Amino acid sequence: MSLIDLYEVLGLSKAATAEEIKKAYRKKAKESHPDVGGKEENFKTIKEAYDVLSDPKMKSEYDYAYNLYHSYTANASRFNNQHNVANKEPEKATKSSVEEDNIESPPTPIKIFRWKVYHKVLAAVIVLFFIFKIINWSTNSSSTNTYVPQIIDQQNISSNQNNKQQSSPITSPIPIIRDVQTRQDVHPIPTIETTRKVDAKIEEHSKEENDSKVGKLTFTLGSTKEEVRKAMGEPKSLEKYPSVGEVWRYGLSSINFNTNGIVDGWSFMKKGEAYLGDKKSNELTFTLDSTKQEVIDAMGTPDSVEKYPSVGDVWRYGLSSVNFNTKGKVDGWSFMKKGEAFLGIKKAGAPRIKEGSSKQDVLDSLGTPDTIENYPFVGNVWRYGLSSVDLDTSGKVTGWSNL
Repeated sequence: MSLIDLYEVLGLSKAATAEEIKKAYRKKAKESHPDVGGKEENFKTIKEAYDVLSDPKMKSEYDYAYNLYHSYTANASRFNNQHNVANKEPEKATKSSVEEDNIESPPTPIKIFRWKVYHKVLAAVIVLFFIFKIINWSTNSSSTNTYVPQIIDQQNISSNQNNKQQSSPITSPIPIIRDVQTRQDVHPIPTIETTRKVDAKIEEHSKEENDSKVGKLTFTLGSTKEEVRKAMGEPKSLEKYPSVGEVWRYGLSSINFNTNGIVDGWSFMKKGEAYLGDKKSNELTFTLDSTKQEVIDAMGTPDSVEKYPSVGDVWRYGLSSVNFNTKGKVDGWSFMKKGEAFLGIKKAGAPRIKEGSSKQDVLDSLGTPDTIENYPFVGNVWRYGLSSVDLDTSGKVTGWSNL
């Protein structure tokens, strides 16, 4: 699987201007139009390429993903070549080598296997993300994967309501990794009822702000179907899922309703369509354990809101995302730009990290990571562009790549 080169589709270089993109599209469209004998599939691809490259925001996001994808591909290829060359030299077992067995072995090289797995997974995620965002898939192909988690969620909620007095707290399959100092004093894992109370506060606050906005109508978490109709009009397609709710689609955008007909999420909404709150200031940031309201103050309304049963929510801002645990607190993020998320600043003269260094040592040496990933019973991975630092469950460095 590879990322589609939209510039190549139109026969352009990445330095092409808006006028050049427009001229190239007109030329290609005339040549490939079905009315003059062209293939409809080729014509659609050309139209989709123009739709992305002619929109400054979508073009910027595509360029970022394209560069990131090829950077990872180039690095993975370089490491794989080194690995293949090393494997071609067989070990020589001679009598003279017996004496060398007692010599201390050189340091273990970079873990090629781990890098290859990470590269493949990340490349696949990037490709799939833009395929869904740029190309308007048919509703039949997109509905299955998108809403399996929500089906599980509604089943869990239904089971919890039917057995309210006999239920026990639902534990998260992805535990939140904390520093060793705070791990001994963690809050009890909340039940679904606790999580719904937290979300209800956000929804109530968002609806009050939404009702007070002047101008174009918007909707928010907790809005009704009628309120969505007033803001967005009739959907282009409507999908119903037993015991889950409905999905209304508006082109590439979609809105999720629960079984009570209330909005509980959305995907790829344009600015001004969905509303949770405004970004208060460019100086505001968020950090680990920040609340949802603090993220709204720092980032504004997300263009996608996703819910995952017994795990938490994911809010997306273009290529960036913020992860919340079941208590509505930030426990990670991905591809955040400098100044959006904050853990600490890079200090001049700080020593290089080594095995056993603490999280604070990493912050002093490298600053705030642009991505934080949590892995149950394993630890964290902090990423800085193509570089990464591995930490165990006690917050100590166990390894790194490409530093």
